[in-house]
Amino acid sequence: MKKLTYPLKEEALSLLEELLELEFDQSYTWTYIAMCMQNNGYFRAADYFSDEAKEERGHAGKHIEYLLGRGYEAKLPKIVAPELDLEDLKGAIKYGFELESEVTDKYVKITRKMFDVDLITYNFLLQFLTIQMDAVAKYSDLYSQIDSCKDAEAQKEMEKWIFGHEAQEQPVTPIVQ
Repeated sequence: MKKLTYPLKEEALSLLEELLELEFDQSYTWTYIAMCMQNNGYFRAADYFSDEAKEERGHAGKHIEYLLGRGYEAKLPKIVAPELDLEDLKGAIKYGFELESEVTDKYVKITRKMFDVDLITYNFLLQFLTIQMDAVAKYSDLYSQIDSCKDAEAQKEMEKWIFGHEAQEQPVTPIVQ
């Protein structure tokens, strides 16, 4: 039995594939940042960034569901390992802000293009603009909190305040799940 679908233009499909790759790349990057934080003793932050990775995989899942719903095969992208050297929480949060800003710019650009290509897909993408706006604001706030920390010890104390006060010396959950 053949499934009836509402077709996508080739340009719309290409733009969606670009966003799918972006979401998987982000998930991989957050996982890497979580590992860096764990390796440097920021266990609460490691859990937080691990959750960020899961969230990005969820966004990728939404793109996959959309493509499948429109009758297209979702192609899993090849992901390149990030080249980062993060030793402290301040650097990780600053990088998080820069990453979310860059991703927001890409979503804006692609969503703007999609308006002229496929209005149904444009409407689907609007939810991600809201998500990105919230993410940039969140990392801006986190950086405001950590920016006053001058050394690793101060950052460790601030980590407790930002990510939870409970005593936790070892990670509760594995980085990759």
